[in-house]
Amino acid sequence: MLNWQQYIETFATRGLHPLVGEKVRESPAPQAHQWFTDSRQPISGGWFVPLKGESFDGHGFLSQVMDLPDCGGALCAHAYVSQLPLEFQQRCIAVQDPLCAYQAVAGLVRQTDAEALRLIALTGSVGKTTTKEMIRSILSVSHGEQYVLATEKNYNNDIGVAHLLLSRREQHSVGVVEMGARHVGDIARLVKFVCPQVAMVLNARDAHLEIFGTLENLRNTKAEILGEYSSASHCVVPAADPFLVEKAVLSGKKMLTFGAVEGADVFTSHLYADPNKHCIRFDLECAQGAAQVCLQTLNHAFVDNAAAAAAACLALGISLDRIVQGLERFQPLSGRFNIRELQGLTLVDDCYNANALSMIAGLSSLRLSYPGKKLALFLGSMGELGDLSEEKHKEVGKYVATRVHPEVLVAVGEEAAWIAEAALAQGMTHEQVIHVSTTEEAQDIFAHLSSRVEVAFFKASRFIQLERVFRSFV
Repeated sequence: MLNWQQYIETFATRGLHPLVGEKVRESPAPQAHQWFTDSRQPISGGWFVPLKGESFDGHGFLSQVMDLPDCGGALCAHAYVSQLPLEFQQRCIAVQDPLCAYQAVAGLVRQTDAEALRLIALTGSVGKTTTKEMIRSILSVSHGEQYVLATEKNYNNDIGVAHLLLSRREQHSVGVVEMGARHVGDIARLVKFVCPQVAMVLNARDAHLEIFGTLENLRNTKAEILGEYSSASHCVVPAADPFLVEKAVLSGKKMLTFGAVEGADVFTSHLYADPNKHCIRFDLECAQGAAQVCLQTLNHAFVDNAAAAAAACLALGISLDRIVQGLERFQPLSGRFNIRELQGLTLVDDCYNANALSMIAGLSSLRLSYPGKKLALFLGSMGELGDLSEEKHKEVGKYVATRVHPEVLVAVGEEAAWIAEAALAQGMTHEQVIHVSTTEEAQDIFAHLSSRVEVAFFKASRFIQLERVFRSFV
């Protein structure tokens, strides 16, 4: 049971300058699950933490929440306390930064359960959520679903990670935490209070370059999960990335590597795609032995994700048999190479998000899974590529023309014009390449194309909302 003294000392140690209301100590200290940030979902006896973002400020709801009969109190910013009625001020702890305080609470809770809850933490440029779901599936097989704590959806930022740790219940004994980053130092801060037993970098490639500025900044940020702030005893990195392997070696942690590279600790080979059953079979080898795995997807990139998930779970001491069972039970999330059949036309929905790496990986999987089929590609703009945006879009266009050879390419969005331009430059004709600005225009094209092709593939960054092209037809 946590007490007020622990909370207040934690805030003070973090330099948050806590000011404690007169009546705070009169009520029981909130336990982990009693801290909440959403004013629309108050918790009985809980404490409200109003957070501030670019387009919202939870302090605007502070009085409303504190007026609820079963609200314990609030952890808010110094500047807002004086604006509250005196009776509310007396039930507040004011701090310099409520988000940092919320993370401090999560870190304090994690310190108390570090032995009882073993965690895998992972980050990467692409495939994080898919790999996290694979690990969740394996842990559910090895320990039982009710004993697994896992990041929901892709809630992998400062708030989401803290919320996950505070949502832990006594029965949770293992878990997986997905970590995202928007700035240099983000991963270091997250891993410091998550305290995982296993830390993994799935990959570190050219995504979100508009945010990080350079690939070097991005790669160093992802590698923070392996660094001095990480308490993990084991780390997992791709065998094909010398930079990450070196970072792992320098960390002094026990290292496991994965991938289709000879010598990898978890090695994958002999991939076979079965488009009729919508699955991929492959061999997986590790120190525990070898096994054949059947993944319920046609996305070849998921094989690397599966190898990474296997390596992380091996580091946690899970048997190969359980790992294989978990991987074979895994079902891809929405928008991740989902296959739909529509009156003789196969739709491949890979719309969840896109960068050049994942775009080319998806196109490669499409080409390998449907050889000889007449393909229509609906490819949308890719966001957050910064100064490399033109280069990366043209890289995709060149790949389409020289490797995929579709019947039709429909490029959707302003930046996607570079995809069309590069495809034309590589020999595709104006009859084959169409550029449109909106999904509504693409929808009209799809309605007329569906009888001319056998497979239609859709992929773009989220802001394009490319799924709107086919949703009305299914």
